[in-house]
Amino acid sequence: MRLISFLVIFLYSYGQTLSLEQAIKSALSKNRDLIVSSYGPKKSSFNILKEEGRFDLSLESSVNFTQDKSAIQFTSDSTNYNIELSKYNSFGTDISIQYQKDIIDSNPPFTLSSSTPRFDSSLGLSLSQNLLRNFGTTVNNTHISISKKMLQSEKYKLLEATLLILYKVQIAYWNLFEAQQKYTLELFSLSLIEELLKQKERMVELGGFAKALLLDIKASRADSFTLVADSKRSLEVAKLEFLEVIGLQNIDIELSDRPFEYDVKYSEDKERYIDNHPMVLINNINVESLKQMNSFYENQMLPSLSLDVGFETHNPSISDNSLSPYKDNHNVFGVGLQFSMSIDNSVIKSDLGKGRLSELEYKANENRIKFYLKSEITKAIANIKYIKELLFVAKQSVDIQKSIIKNEDKKLELGLTTMKNYLDNMKELTKRQIKLLEYEASMMRYFATYYNAVASTPEFLNIDISELR
Repeated sequence: MRLISFLVIFLYSYGQTLSLEQAIKSALSKNRDLIVSSYGPKKSSFNILKEEGRFDLSLESSVNFTQDKSAIQFTSDSTNYNIELSKYNSFGTDISIQYQKDIIDSNPPFTLSSSTPRFDSSLGLSLSQNLLRNFGTTVNNTHISISKKMLQSEKYKLLEATLLILYKVQIAYWNLFEAQQKYTLELFSLSLIEELLKQKERMVELGGFAKALLLDIKASRADSFTLVADSKRSLEVAKLEFLEVIGLQNIDIELSDRPFEYDVKYSEDKERYIDNHPMVLINNINVESLKQMNSFYENQMLPSLSLDVGFETHNPSISDNSLSPYKDNHNVFGVGLQFSMSIDNSVIKSDLGKGRLSELEYKANENRIKFYLKSEITKAIANIKYIKELLFVAKQSVDIQKSIIKNEDKKLELGLTTMKNYLDNMKELTKRQIKLLEYEASMMRYFATYYNAVASTPEFLNIDISELR
């Protein structure tokens, strides 16, 4: 029997040709979920800046003017200038330098000339050192250190999101490939039945074929129409899902890559993959952050004890001949201790208790994640091995059925078989071809599942995501 031209295969036209690698690169730049995830590390970097702000150099200045008038025409004007630089360092030391100048201009009553303004200027240095609570760089840098860890965590989350998108693109690509090829096979099968029907109708007109036998062909054609309609609907759904994940608009596409057998280079040492998986790395960062935070809470339960030291040098003006000891330059030095403590520390105890429980929770979660990943890797490897065995059998099955069809062609021409048998064998070939197609697509999906479980990408994709680690 003469087969219809392969032009029928292209009745459902595709436009842009797209490889799997191109699809992945499109998703990495245009996938909306991935674009949203990319802002996580950027925002997290500002948290570091915020925590470092605690140690910023601070400048304060003020100018105050006061005028005092009495009922007997006595006036006194005073102006105060003040400027202070202060800084808190990571060792727990609060240092400040202060300059102050007071100018007093007084006009006693019944004087013919104004008096010379008096002033007092001072330069001071003060230091306050924490000795218990908030003492040392470890406790004072806690929030900065945790912010840096959270930045790394956000980077791992971006890596995890990227790997998930890579996985989704591969799954969507092979789903679409399977849907396209299935539709093509169903359409081709329908075209063969249409061709056969036209051929037999001509034979009926010439009296070389029984008209009653046309009913079997028409019934088979109706079944084939239904299958074509179902596969077309599945194709449209697969296409929309694929375009969504790669971030493109509704365009016609033709997939250029086909399934191929690939030797996955897996290692029996699954722990090596698991320890470097983003899910495990993120969980480890949470544990480390909680340990640091709990150490900070333990420090905050200590009493507050600070050593305060101050030194000032004064330079007053000489306004009279009094014996005041402060009319000349003089220095002031002071030292002291400040102590305070909370009796119950209920708030800190609460934070510390929750922090310790959260630390245990994340450690338990690490075991859960590792068990899950090990199970996923094991299942993926088993599925790859199993699907390759099914592929071998399915290919043989298709080849055998093609041989049967050739024999049926000859037997039909000689009248040695029924039309129903012939059509049944044609349907069986289409079924076996579709089953082979399903196995081929499943094989590629299992590859994607395996590489997603080990947080990597297959070599044939030429996609490098190492900079995200």
